[in-house]
Amino acid sequence: MRTRKFNPWPWSIALGLGVVVVVNLYVVYLSRQNAPTLTQQDYYQAGLRYEQTLDAKRASAALGWQPEVSVCPEGTVDGVCEVAYRLKDAQGEPIVGFAGALTAYRADDATQDVNVDFEEMGQGLYIAKMPVANAAYWHVNVKFAGADEKTRWLDERRVRIAPKE
Repeated sequence: MRTRKFNPWPWSIALGLGVVVVVNLYVVYLSRQNAPTLTQQDYYQAGLRYEQTLDAKRASAALGWQPEVSVCPEGTVDGVCEVAYRLKDAQGEPIVGFAGALTAYRADDATQDVNVDFEEMGQGLYIAKMPVANAAYWHVNVKFAGADEKTRWLDERRVRIAPKE
């Protein structure tokens, strides 16, 4: 009578599949622990308006404005980050008389979303004071509009903001 020789291949395939199942279960566990948050409550409408947003960005770029941006140059002080925009037109002249708004959100915590207006300081300098609870990466959208509401300028940035140490 012949004895069969041990063949490791079937066991190694079963072990490999078992490892894949365990890793997948761990990933499911991690995803259930960190629920996703919406960055926009009206995401469907934002998707429908996406082409209009792209057109507005192209029109902003066509203006040729040159922003000088400063985000928390001193770090956050008493939980406030100062965001400064110095706007100049294509010829380098300061842009005055505009109203600006800043919208900032974090992908990890929608409860800390921020909407603040810019205050015009003169000579094309606009400052917004943004409340910041802790260090994080922020997605910042900035909109400026002239008194005629026809001239608009948009800017979008991702920045890291950290408290002053």
